[in-house]
Amino acid sequence: MKSIYLFGTSTTASRIKSFIEFHQLYTIDGFLVDDNYKTSDSFEGHKVITVSEFRNLIDYKEIPVFICVAWNRLNQDRKDLFNRYEKEFNLVNLISPHSVIRGELLGTNILLGDYSVLEMGSVVQSNCIMDHLCFVGSRSVIESHSYIAVKVMIAGSTTIGEQSFVGINATIFDQVNVGKKCIIAGGETVKRNVDDFSAVKSSKLGQTIKTYSESEVIKKLLASKNVR
Repeated sequence: MKSIYLFGTSTTASRIKSFIEFHQLYTIDGFLVDDNYKTSDSFEGHKVITVSEFRNLIDYKEIPVFICVAWNRLNQDRKDLFNRYEKEFNLVNLISPHSVIRGELLGTNILLGDYSVLEMGSVVQSNCIMDHLCFVGSRSVIESHSYIAVKVMIAGSTTIGEQSFVGINATIFDQVNVGKKCIIAGGETVKRNVDDFSAVKSSKLGQTIKTYSESEVIKKLLASKNVR
């Protein structure tokens, strides 16, 4: 098996390490962090090196790398890293052998979890994480830097806009356009279009769709611990 470096030392990196080892996709060579993020020489039993140290490795541009950052700041952290290193590093996709792909993966740094299905004509763009048991219907598009959580159902001819988050067990109906940088809360059923920078969630009073400024909506999805 080829060796891989995982970018990040968060709980997401730990989870993706387990995913890779379980399916024997790669051998974990170590963890990679930006120079100012290194706090330890080891993580999960493997070495931690900085980007500067990584660049000193022979043929570092050929070594597979996966950015293990989840949805913090509405996927902005993962997007920033992707844009910074896409052209320099050999970013790869991590695909469960138990997934079904009838559609197309367009780009790199895509994770497709166990028992997820991409139907015919569907597209997943770069730097997306699609967790286990997801379904993407025919001719649907998941745009770059989005996070699709466990057991999400996305029907046909639907678009999930760039850098959006769809929570656990949410359902998006046919021919619905979810705008960019949107938050669909877990368990929600979405039957109509959602504007850019919007959050969809339910309470005892019913479902609400609220639209924010671009900076406001990013602050709506923060993780205090799961950071890089």
